[in-house]
Amino acid sequence: MNIRDFTFDDYEALLDGALENGYRFYTLREYISNDEHETPCVVVRHDVDRKVATALEMARVEADRGIATTYYFRTSTFSPETVREVEGRGHEVGYHYEDLVKTRGTSKRPTSGSRRTSLGSASTPTYGRSVPTVARCRPTTTSICGTANGRSRSTG
Repeated sequence: MNIRDFTFDDYEALLDGALENGYRFYTLREYISNDEHETPCVVVRHDVDRKVATALEMARVEADRGIATTYYFRTSTFSPETVREVEGRGHEVGYHYEDLVKTRGTSKRPTSGSRRTSLGSASTPTYGRSVPTVARCRPTTTSICGTANGRSRSTG
């Protein structure tokens, strides 16, 4: 299957196949909060970087099958209405921590001639503004960090 041709029909077939073969679905919070897990298992995490309508349709497809997954919204895709709809379908919602990307992976301002810095203060002001925006709608217990190198990290 070509990923460019991946459709909701394909996603439904993938989910149905996992269910038919006895896979247990966990949200990210459920998985990291427990030491023991049923096997085989699947943890599905969605980063909603854009195309909120697509995320809402995926949430519906999963909920129709009794599957709960995790959705991480950026400040640019977050809205209280969307979060309520996703959570109303039984899914977990978290904050897609984009502040390190916005600060180019640095946490303090580069010094003259320095190209490398450590994590910390430069991203803190934007994080301090972003989290309350999300938290006003709902408490966030997990976040995902999009780093400057494109890799992600989960926090609990």
